[in-house]
Amino acid sequence: MQIDAMIPMFRKHRVAAIWLFAPKHLSDFASWAREIRAVSDGYTQVWIQVGTVTEALEVMRLARPDVLVVQGTDAGGHGLRQSASIISLLPETKDALEANGFHNVPVLAAGGIVEARGVAAALSLGADGVVMGTRFLAAEEAGIAKGWQNEIIRVDDGGATTKRSTLCDRLKEIVGWPEHYDGRAVTNKGNLDEEAGLSDAENVRMYKEELKQGDEAWGDHGRMVTYAGTGVGLIKQRRPAADIVEETSAGALNILQRYARMANSKL
Repeated sequence: MQIDAMIPMFRKHRVAAIWLFAPKHLSDFASWAREIRAVSDGYTQVWIQVGTVTEALEVMRLARPDVLVVQGTDAGGHGLRQSASIISLLPETKDALEANGFHNVPVLAAGGIVEARGVAAALSLGADGVVMGTRFLAAEEAGIAKGWQNEIIRVDDGGATTKRSTLCDRLKEIVGWPEHYDGRAVTNKGNLDEEAGLSDAENVRMYKEELKQGDEAWGDHGRMVTYAGTGVGLIKQRRPAADIVEETSAGALNILQRYARMANSKL
């Protein structure tokens, strides 16, 4: 990212927070954070996303983010090729932060969380909050293709029907992602053809041809890219974004209170 090109925007607008991830080198975070804070007079919070314990510690030493987002491998879209699910990544990261004197940074959990049970689990693991991405692809306000949104609702068994690879970027002819990043998306005809030996050139040609079909190019035998996390199978309907937030928050609170009552009854 060329942060210099964005500085005028940060000067013009009082941005509440900027979320950074996927640098070519972790040291980039330090310069990005420094320039953002300088141009905003410290007003803009710097949120940084990491995917390993090692990254988390190095980022804290280099950039001292206001918020640390810990993303597990279940996340949809781009992330580290090699990571762990938040069930082990989050508590290990929290322990490492504490052991190294980083006591006060809020830590958010991301990756595979789409509803109340996932939120309650993440909070129990030590998260200060959670991030949901895939769930909001099925929000009524989501500005994505209808075919993509239909796939989010159709697909189930997300651990088996989504896959991490670089194919999506190759099909879209997108370059620039660090080599240690790939993306999780719903497995489609492009994946199956690649596994059968189809060349990238032919796969790209067929992808571009199907683009002309619009929303009809998604589905069981489609080639369109459907970025989604492994929690996609828990999403069954479109909902207003506000309802998703309210229902998820209330549901998580109910779960935590129920288990608290169960624990108290046994004391």
